[in-house]
Amino acid sequence: MEIKRYFKIFNFPPVAKELFSFVFEVSLVSYLLFYLIESLAPQFITQFFNLNLLLGTTMLSGALTVIFPFSKKMGEKGLHKITIKDILVFVFLSLISSALIWYKIKSLGKTAVVVAALSGIVVFFMSFIVMFGDQDGKKEDSDEYID
Repeated sequence: MEIKRYFKIFNFPPVAKELFSFVFEVSLVSYLLFYLIESLAPQFITQFFNLNLLLGTTMLSGALTVIFPFSKKMGEKGLHKITIKDILVFVFLSLISSALIWYKIKSLGKTAVVVAALSGIVVFFMSFIVMFGDQDGKKEDSDEYID
């Protein structure tokens, strides 16, 4: 990618890159959880905390993670085999997302059920792609990361 060439002057140590990645993961999960709580119980979170601050942290740390990625060579744990536990977690997440989407659009009637079911299927398959998608060891980018 062209943008990575402009940032080669910033040679962050691997610990900083891992920190960017960790802050992004924690802030993203926290934001999504707080947003879910806020959508189910309005003013429960925003009465005490501005979610836009957490969204800004998520976006900034996500941008830093994309620009300065934590190399897979540093944190690679090997290939992951698909287990029953993985499938059950994916099914659970799919059902939760379907139920939440149906809850938010239930006024549409039968269309809400169809949309919720399709979104659950998409979440299920996207979970597989995210978890197991890049296990062939091929690099998608031709650029080398600076470590």
